[in-house]
Amino acid sequence: MCEDCRIPIGDNISALQCDHCESAEAWKCTSCLGISDDVYQKLINNKNLKRFCQGCNSLVSSDPQTGNNMDKVLEKVNKLVELISDWDLKVVDRVRTEVSEQLSKETLRWNDANSQISDRVARCEQKMEEYNKETYNKMAQCEATLALLLDQSKELASAKTGIVRLGGIPYDDVNWPPLGCTGPSQTVTDNENIIQIVEKAVNKQQVEDKEIEARKNNLVLYNIPENQSERYETRVQADKDFIVKMCDDVAGVQITDSDVLKSVRLGAIVADKIRPLLVTLSSEGTKEEIMRMARELGRSGKRYSRIGIAHDYTPRQREENRKILEEAKAEIEANGESPENYKLYVTRRNTRPEVIKKKRYKVVQQTQNKEETAPKYMGEERLPCVTDSYDSCTAMHEV
Repeated sequence: MCEDCRIPIGDNISALQCDHCESAEAWKCTSCLGISDDVYQKLINNKNLKRFCQGCNSLVSSDPQTGNNMDKVLEKVNKLVELISDWDLKVVDRVRTEVSEQLSKETLRWNDANSQISDRVARCEQKMEEYNKETYNKMAQCEATLALLLDQSKELASAKTGIVRLGGIPYDDVNWPPLGCTGPSQTVTDNENIIQIVEKAVNKQQVEDKEIEARKNNLVLYNIPENQSERYETRVQADKDFIVKMCDDVAGVQITDSDVLKSVRLGAIVADKIRPLLVTLSSEGTKEEIMRMARELGRSGKRYSRIGIAHDYTPRQREENRKILEEAKAEIEANGESPENYKLYVTRRNTRPEVIKKKRYKVVQQTQNKEETAPKYMGEERLPCVTDSYDSCTAMHEV
């Protein structure tokens, strides 16, 4: 039985016997020893650890051999404590390292997300600035239109309200031609005329603004080789591939098929004639990059030197371009010069057309076999004139 609590020791009781005397009275249960079942099992399995009763403990303590055994046990216990301490330090270091690495990854991810957000905010601010400029330009255009309408209204107000006969006598209530109705009932007042003129001008300008907005990402390309395949999809893909390669070869502009939303040849197929190519791009930024590349085409080699790039203007804008070009030609001729001595370009700043004049180099006439050939210009190749044969032409007219 247990030497402390005196309970009988059986198979169902966890207890330790004195390893020195092995007396039936030298048992002690785990409850009195104050150890858990886990520690109890380890003590049972470890043959180097001994348990002594109270009587044997004094004898063993005085025995040198037993003392040596205790020293060995203490040494092993100390080593075990050192191992546990080292393991604890290694665990702490490893946890710190893993936590530090994870924090670094998260910091990089958040920095990248923050950078992307900053870029998006910057792009939004840029777009807002562009929209503000566009709004300002449209307001200026509306003010110009209103000023014109005001001038027209003044002219109508100063006009005579009566209808003058061929002999110079105005019609009135007494002197009115017998047309089966009275004169005043058929007269349209000046105010009604002004309202009709204003409504017509505003509606026309709204339609024009919508068409300009629909064409803002469009370009027209000339002399792009035309694939002769019978399949429409093959021809469209060939045009896209040529544009992507041309942008990379000439100026290193990196675009993909997804940047070319639409590609359409203008006009009917004619033998030995390359039709203009109308393309719709994914953004104004992509369009601007390709337009800047147009300056390099003439110096890029035979494959691209004959290619022209132009904006897609509305019919009204093209009519304005033609008119201002004719005025510029007339001004040059009035100064005693020939328009052939100049390159004339029509550009648009703030939606208004403007002619840019560029003096040509000296003309050199070349003949071969007594046959006149097309004039060439020193230091440059003359590009084909841009015409308005199709509804989707052109950003720049060259004369």
